[in-house]
Amino acid sequence: MDKFLLDGKSLDFVLLYAPKALTAIVIFVGGLWLISRFTETADKGMVKSGIDPDLRPFLGTMLNALMKIFLVLSVANIVGIETTSVVAVLASAAFAVGLALQGTLSNFAAGVMILIFKPYRVGDIVEMQTFHGKVKEIQIFNTLVVTNQEKIIIVPNSTAINGIISNLTSQQLVKTNVLIPVRYNSDFEEIRLNILIILRGSDLVLAEPAIDIDVQSFGDDGFYIGVYAPCKAEHLEELTAWLNEKIYLELTKLGVKFGIRKYKLK
Repeated sequence: MDKFLLDGKSLDFVLLYAPKALTAIVIFVGGLWLISRFTETADKGMVKSGIDPDLRPFLGTMLNALMKIFLVLSVANIVGIETTSVVAVLASAAFAVGLALQGTLSNFAAGVMILIFKPYRVGDIVEMQTFHGKVKEIQIFNTLVVTNQEKIIIVPNSTAINGIISNLTSQQLVKTNVLIPVRYNSDFEEIRLNILIILRGSDLVLAEPAIDIDVQSFGDDGFYIGVYAPCKAEHLEELTAWLNEKIYLELTKLGVKFGIRKYKLK
């Protein structure tokens, strides 16, 4: 049994550090709970203050992270760990991690630029890369975009800000860009009149600016007719899909032949 008994030095060590360790654990657990509640309260406060909804998730995340870092340093100080050395180690680690995560840091910087200059906001309808959708959330590193197919596209902020962005919401109204490939024996004026009748049957088409229907380009055995009808930005995809279907059905009834043969090198 004697081997399980603590000698004087061990007992002194336990008596010295046990209260500190217990205090540190209580403070750490309580601190995490307080940080969680404080973050929720801060978010509600930002909502009442009218802070930009694009900034709220970003500020909330940053506030949460800073408070947790402060809590860890405080707990380390209570236990007796020299915090200045911890800060130095953290700084060195941060530098090393920064070099390893240059792409991630560029996404962070791009996120800050997006929140400051606002090329788009939460709720805006945008065209990025090869997809079209509504901005759901602007996070620290990524932007979430929801397409009409309810797919959530995660776009790195650096990719978004360095690429071509078309913000349709900021434009208020846009025009469809429908191209119809028809054969050379097709009657352009007849096709044009029928497309106008189709467009006038839609409540999504605006009265102004004017509808444009013209010949866009020529192929080996046919030409392309461009249809540009004005509508609100949020109706663009709906109108384009409807228009493609109606044009196909109505022109098929007229006997219009679609498609242009592509030239092949021999």
